[in-house]
Amino acid sequence: MPGLEGVALRQLYAVDAPQTAGDVHARAGTGSRNGVRYALDRLADQGIVTRTVAGNTAIYQVNREHLAYPALTAALATFNPYRDLRDRLRDLVRECPWDGPLFALAIYGSVARGEAGPDSDVDLLLVLPDGRDVDDPQVDDLSEALHVHVKRWTGNRAHLDVRTRRQVRTAAESGDPIFASWVRDADLVFGPDLITETKESVA
Repeated sequence: MPGLEGVALRQLYAVDAPQTAGDVHARAGTGSRNGVRYALDRLADQGIVTRTVAGNTAIYQVNREHLAYPALTAALATFNPYRDLRDRLRDLVRECPWDGPLFALAIYGSVARGEAGPDSDVDLLLVLPDGRDVDDPQVDDLSEALHVHVKRWTGNRAHLDVRTRRQVRTAAESGDPIFASWVRDADLVFGPDLITETKESVA
């Protein structure tokens, strides 16, 4: 279901409890509050959502008795954009030409923490093995592919942090806050877990 109706319905389904339009808007992180309310009202008019008015406040909840509920449940239960993003990134980098020891690719930041908003960048960390330089043509091609495809898949910009393994170790040894954020957030998508290896070797 496209548009704000789909966004609102996913939020109602995820919480599975009565919510106001303000509640749904706050969780959705997109659209205006009135836009979300109109979307919920349209869903209520279709019967997919129930609407109960208490005073001046409308309360919404997914209608479990609707004939479409089993199909909606099946669709919403399998909707996992973060998992799909990880899978697509892994498949993409596997197809990119690469010679020698493997690099590591991880998602970090708000996307990895599940806190991303509609305008959030997709933060990616690319760690190169020893002997590879950030100016290597294969690194350039890989970086370009990541930027293009992340934008195409999500509508959001990829923020790609390319580091050599030596630079990662330097960040760890100097207590650079960015290394702490990688340790806390980084979700390895492909390659060796160089962040954990570096943390353990420096400790």
